Amino acid sequence: MKPPRIGRATSRRSPRTTLLVLGAHGQRLLRLPVGPSLLLAASGVLLVAAALPLLLCLCLRLAPAAAAATDLHQHHGQLVMRIAELQTQLPRLQHAHRQAERQLAQLGQRSGLAHVALPPPPPQDAAAATPNLAATLHAVQRQQAKLAATLDYFDLAQDVLARTPSVRPVGLAWLSSAFGRRRDPLLGHWVIHKGLDLAGHLGDPVSAPADGVVAYVGLRGGYGLTVVLDHGDGLQTHYAHLQSTNVVRGARVRRGERLAAMGSSGRSTGPHLHYEVRQMGEPQDPRPFILN
Repeated sequence: MKPPRIGRATSRRSPRTTLLVLGAHGQRLLRLPVGPSLLLAASGVLLVAAALPLLLCLCLRLAPAAAAATDLHQHHGQLVMRIAELQTQLPRLQHAHRQAERQLAQLGQRSGLAHVALPPPPPQDAAAATPNLAATLHAVQRQQAKLAATLDYFDLAQDVLARTPSVRPVGLAWLSSAFGRRRDPLLGHWVIHKGLDLAGHLGDPVSAPADGVVAYVGLRGGYGLTVVLDHGDGLQTHYAHLQSTNVVRGARVRRGERLAAMGSSGRSTGPHLHYEVRQMGEPQDPRPFILN
């Protein structure tokens, strides 16, 4: 009986896989033993190589969507800021609207002219911002449309007020004859006086009581040297018995701009301005058009 060997340890080899490379006709070209770790690494490399095109394709598909999402987020923030800005402007516009309404109501009541009345103002309800992008965009567009309508309304109100006579055409003058029935100062019989006679001194400045266009400059029978302003909407003002003029036909004038100098031309008994206001050709009492 042989004694056991001492000092030598038995070792177990790891299982190996043999990789065969075959030719076109099945003959073995290469026999290559492969360990488990190498096989696992090769499998990982093959898996990564197969998945890489898929990952690249997925990234290319998601990149435009990510950029669009970023743009939408930025646009949403801009819209929210725009809504807040519009909402801060609403109280100021509403206050201006109330002031314009009071002025127009006073002017319309005193003059009795329909052209002074304006169309109703646009509604002023404010749209609140919402986290939903589509709703926010709709709210901003609606708010911008209302703001544009409000600005158009105030432009119209300002234009109507600027074109409506509201101040005395002469500063230093006194009323020598009112509008309506009176005795003719030269013949003595009763006649209808179509305007106001404002007496003063030769050369006193005569100014436009409102914006308008010079429709006539020249001599006109008993009116003498005359200027006629057209204020639009069928409204005209007439200035008669002038000494001289400072405007020409077709010129645009603004309220307060000098038109002429007071005189006594035509059928007159002394230096004064004969001032008429006509609506659609019909004489109106000028006194409601003098607010100062």
